[in-house]
Amino acid sequence: MADDERYVAKLVDHLDAQGLDAGLRLAEFAAARGLPSGAPVPTFSGALTIVLPEGVLALLRHVPGNPRWPWEWVTECLGTVAMRGRSGSRRQPSDDLAHPR
Repeated sequence: MADDERYVAKLVDHLDAQGLDAGLRLAEFAAARGLPSGAPVPTFSGALTIVLPEGVLALLRHVPGNPRWPWEWVTECLGTVAMRGRSGSRRQPSDDLAHPR
């Protein structure tokens, strides 16, 4: 950690730990592709969270400004995940997201 960097601590209830972990992995995925995402800062042992009596704690890199996602990229990624397992489909991956039923 650099002295001039800013961070955000996120504490969730133990019941929400699985959702926090999924969000942290998504932020890592986005950051690895150059998107400003508030990626988690791993512990010295490589863990993304620390379990405390009060809940589960994560440290995230601060991303200044207003969050602006490249929605075309996001819908494409989500559509690709949604299309997995559909062999022979001629629909574009983003069709389901662009035209919800």
